This record gives sequence, structure tokens and C-alpha cells, in this order.
Amino acid sequence: MLAGSVLSRLSLVGACGLLALLAACSDADQREDREHPIVTAPRVAVENGHSLVRLDAAALQRAAIRTEVVRRGAQPETVRAFATVLDLQPLAQAAASLQAAGAQLKSAQAKLAASRPEYERARRLFEDEQTVSAARLQSAQAAFLADQAALEAAQSQVDAILASARLSWGPVLASALATADPQQRALAEDLVARRQILLQVTLPSDWTQDRPPTQGRVLLDRRDGLAIQLVSAAAHADPRLAGRSFLYRAFPDAALLPGASVTVRLPSGRSIEAARVPSSALVWWQGLVWVFVRSRSGDFERREIAFDGATEEPALVADLDAGTEVVVQGAQVLLSEELRAENFSTDVGGR
Repeated sequence: MLAGSVLSRLSLVGACGLLALLAACSDADQREDREHPIVTAPRVAVENGHSLVRLDAAALQRAAIRTEVVRRGAQPETVRAFATVLDLQPLAQAAASLQAAGAQLKSAQAKLAASRPEYERARRLFEDEQTVSAARLQSAQAAFLADQAALEAAQSQVDAILASARLSWGPVLASALATADPQQRALAEDLVARRQILLQVTLPSDWTQDRPPTQGRVLLDRRDGLAIQLVSAAAHADPRLAGRSFLYRAFPDAALLPGASVTVRLPSGRSIEAARVPSSALVWWQGLVWVFVRSRSGDFERREIAFDGATEEPALVADLDAGTEVVVQGAQVLLSEELRAENFSTDVGGR
């Protein structure tokens, strides 16, 4: 019994010693890991303060990297302008008032159309044969004059609403409210029904063209610009800006609520010497837009470019030298590789 108890205690002591030894080894391994951190990935190097991504042929093929050489040439120039999304509630109220006044006008016209011949008939009978009493003639005349006055009042009401609409929205929209032409009336109906919205665009103060651009685009964050189309000159200037103002229509968008201030791009009608880069070459990081260019040694360098999103095609006019080799496919992969390398270089113990 005593011998068995001693053996059990010795076995327990031995097990505890083994566990302590394993724990000590684990702590040593962790200290060694902290003393020898993970090094930066060899695919990224830093030269003259710039990060360069270096991929071998196999990595290039796996990432499907494709480049194109930039060619400079004459490109359409665009200018930046500011716009405000207008509240269309007053226009809708004007349309409703005009519709009600138009109904009253038609009613007055119908009454006058009935009372006029009645009065004329009574007057002829009274003058020729006097088979109609003077009282009946006077009654017919009174009805006719009353209907005529009602017609004039209804017409004055319609004219007043149209005059107010012209002062508020300009002659084009005012005519669209009252016209019988379906094509012209569709402009006002689409705006009142909120199938389209209206923007007041103020051109730059140095705009020299006689006519405003017929089309343009609203700059939306990281999305293709929303197309806008000229309607007419604005009836009121924007007191915050210097320049001529015009009305443009566009399809609704969640970012274009009444009262919102937005930026638009409009063609100037001139050309500039520049390069056009496909939108597939663009990568966004830290609120900026970048492209990757390939050097003669085969390294890829990220380069910031100016971007405003206002192009008629999914492309960008960029200030790049002719002959620059730009990554047009796989740019996001290069950015991920560069950021992964930065994480490797900083993800060490004691940081």
C-alpha cells in the first residue's frame, strides 16, 4: 500500500514537471516570435519614398493584369458649374390653379354660347314683329351680359396664373402648363408628377459662349454622372453665385432632393490636349482616386490623379504623359497587394 502511494505521488510530480516544461517552451517561442517579426512581403519595395509593387510573370498571369499605353490628343473640354435642385411644389400649385381656372373658363364659354343666341333671337323678334315683350328681351340681355362678364373674369384668372408662372418659371414652362400640344405639355406633366426634377444651373462668371450647353451631367459620388437637359433660361438668378442661370431637367435620384446643392459638368464647346483613361483603371483609397502605372523596369506605382466623374462615357480625362503605361485591368489587385504589404510591416509585436 505504501509503495503504491509513493509511486502515484511520483507520477503526479512528473506530470506537473512536464506541463511546466511545455509552458516554458511556449513562452520562449512567443518571445522569439516577437523578437523576429514578420517581414514585409517581397512583392512590395520602397524607393525614394514611393511604394512599388513587383510581380513575377506567374503572379501577373494569376492577377490578370493588363495595361494600355496612354495616348494624348484633343479631348472635349468640360467646365464645372453649381446647381440647386428646385422645389416643384409651387409649379404643381400653379398647374392645379390653372386647371381649375381653365375649367371655369370652359364653363363660362359654354354658358355664353347658350345665352348669346337666345339674346340675339329675342332682340330680332322684338325689333321686327314685337312678338317678344320688352321684359323678356331685357332678361335675355341680362343673362347674356352676365355670361360675357363671367367669361372675361375666367379669362383674366387664367391670364393672371400664366403671368405669375412666367415670372416664376419662365415662358417655356409657363407655356408648357397651358399648351394643348401633347409633346410640350409632357414637360410640365413630368415635372408636376415628379417623373423628372428641375435644377437651376449657374454658369461660371467667365463663360463666353452665346448659348448655354444643351446637355451636361450631375457629379454624383463614385457613380456615373446623371444626365441633365436644358429647358430654358431661369427666371431668377442665384443670389449666391455670379453668372447666368438656366433650368435643366433630369431624372429623379435619391441624392437630388429639393434644396440640394450639387456640382455639374457642362461641355464648353472647346477641345483640350489630354489623355483619356478607362474607368476600369481607377481605384479609390483614402478619399482620392489613383491609377497604377508601370515603369520600364516592370514595377507598378500608384499615382494620384484628378477625378470629377463628369464624362459622357465611363472614362476620365487625365493629365498623363503620352506613352505612360496604365493598368486597365487588375488595378484593385495591385492596391490590395500594396496594402497587405503595409499590414505585414506593421503587424508585429509591441507595435
